[in-house]
Amino acid sequence: MFKGVSTITRNKSLKEQAYDILKGMILTGKLEQGKIYNEKTIAENPDLVSKMVEVLLQGLVDTILNPDEAYEMSKGHVPNLAEANEIVQKEVLARSIDLWKAVRPGYSDTQAWANMQDTLLKMGLLEEALELDKAFTNDFVP
Repeated sequence: MFKGVSTITRNKSLKEQAYDILKGMILTGKLEQGKIYNEKTIAENPDLVSKMVEVLLQGLVDTILNPDEAYEMSKGHVPNLAEANEIVQKEVLARSIDLWKAVRPGYSDTQAWANMQDTLLKMGLLEEALELDKAFTNDFVP
């Protein structure tokens, strides 16, 4: 499914599979915000996508509630974090957490996408407008 991520084994639960995939994606740099799964996976394995969203959102909530613990846990997975300026990095985390807090974590707002698209078009960073109703889905967000 994702290059660099180990094959899913049938003896693991969907939640365990989702965790393994996300961990692999994080460790290989394949996880990008807002771009976790492709249309084929959504169509062929919606249960896995649902569990991946569940695991990702739980990790987000855990990070918001326990940022120091999340920071310490990340040291083993984020290159050079252990040697980085901890005060600066924790401030980056705190500001990121402020952005992640939401009434409905994981939900994507169509107007926010439209605003960003307009900005990117004006900046010349996007050549043509996308069909935003096909760019993302909130179907798996609780």
